[in-house]
Amino acid sequence: MQLYGSLTSPYVRKIRVALALKGVDYRFEETIPWNDDSPVHQINPLGKVPVLKEDNGAVWYDSAVIAEVLEARVPQPALFPTETEARLQVRQLQALADGICDAGVLIFLERKREPAQQSEAWIARQETKINKGVAALARHLGDRSVLVGDSMTHADIAALCVLQWLDIRAGLRAWKDAYPELARWVESQTRQPAFAETVPPAG
Repeated sequence: MQLYGSLTSPYVRKIRVALALKGVDYRFEETIPWNDDSPVHQINPLGKVPVLKEDNGAVWYDSAVIAEVLEARVPQPALFPTETEARLQVRQLQALADGICDAGVLIFLERKREPAQQSEAWIARQETKINKGVAALARHLGDRSVLVGDSMTHADIAALCVLQWLDIRAGLRAWKDAYPELARWVESQTRQPAFAETVPPAG
């Protein structure tokens, strides 16, 4: 397998963590999709990362689809529950984490523009999405050690990756003070090698 992606992308990191947890040997090709010469433009019509290319030539995108592909190819350890309701819950929480990430990326990109061109109203709208999304994650987690069931799933991976990304890369750290128990959960869970070895560089 070959994974195309950026070291800073939380979407890519989710897949790197899943690959590590499943013990899959793969080749990682670091690439910046913003660059016109990035190979992802030849294999993903959307020009986005992550992209997974299997040894048989099959190409998969985006991160939620790749997560399903990995589960089908390498079932153990299971990162999706087999029970229908629990599996749907994992998918929804994964979508929630991705939505938080989408809003964070939009803020990150908006702040890259010239100050005079930035829209504070737009940024505030995305911040509201993040705040509501993180609040929902905190409520769902409660005092449990994982979001669904009794072992780590893609819901946890997505949540942990986006929360660390907000802190390390995006500079959006208010959630840590608002939800200290969630912050402690992130600190504890991301000590695992699969997370510790994929921490994004500081923004």
